[in-house]
Amino acid sequence: MSVQSAAADVDVDLRQLFASLARNWLRIVLVTLVVTGLAFALAWLATPYYKATAKLEIGSRESEYTRPPGTNDDDKPILDEQGVATQVQIISSPDILKQVATKLNLDKLPEFDETLKMSALGRILVLVGLKSDPFDIPPEERVLNAMHDKLNVYAVEKTRAIAIEFASKDPQLAADVANGIAIAYIASKSDAKLESNAAATDFLAPEIADLQNRVRDAEAKVAAFRAQSDLLMGGNNAVLPTQQLAELSSELSRVRASRAAAEASAESVRRALQNGGSLD
Repeated sequence: MSVQSAAADVDVDLRQLFASLARNWLRIVLVTLVVTGLAFALAWLATPYYKATAKLEIGSRESEYTRPPGTNDDDKPILDEQGVATQVQIISSPDILKQVATKLNLDKLPEFDETLKMSALGRILVLVGLKSDPFDIPPEERVLNAMHDKLNVYAVEKTRAIAIEFASKDPQLAADVANGIAIAYIASKSDAKLESNAAATDFLAPEIADLQNRVRDAEAKVAAFRAQSDLLMGGNNAVLPTQQLAELSSELSRVRASRAAAEASAESVRRALQNGGSLD
């Protein structure tokens, strides 16, 4: 036994449709105006938010002493995606946000602490249990939660740059918070670099002290050997025999020059006498 189903075509009577619209045109216009008015009212009452963005270039902070042996500047490690993602987490960490909140006094702004200016609707929602009481949260945590809600830190695609985006009702405050987070992050990296250099200095201090002791011992042994071998130092950082030899060589050259001058004078006297010249 076979079951056949047929779909009946529904014909729309356009004349009747337009006639119905014409009869209810006033209702349609009123509904349209009411919806449009509500949309404009909501847009007018909505608080505008401004976004500010600061960008940072992320690089390694390896120093000459913290790099592995046998590597140069061309072999310095480059942060990969995981490294950049780690820096993103550091930038949005509570330590960085606390520094910025303290510097800009964000705990005194109702935008970051709703307990400073809580609306009547919010109080009613808290009383009926539809909203958690903000007074149960510590003030510092309330500010940090508000900052996290307005903060967006992300890695720029195909780069080693990180964008810090912050939204606020005040455009200047949005820019100050974004720049403050960037400055606090750079300061933390500088402090970490100083700590790394200090650690490298502390690590090399015993080696330097040992090399200085070895140099002093070597100089003492050289001085003792020179004293035993009569190689005392004279002027111009030369040993005494070398200096004496130089002085004798200079004296010999002077004597030879004097002798040559005397022989030349004697020869001229002889020629004068042979030619019958006077003795004077």
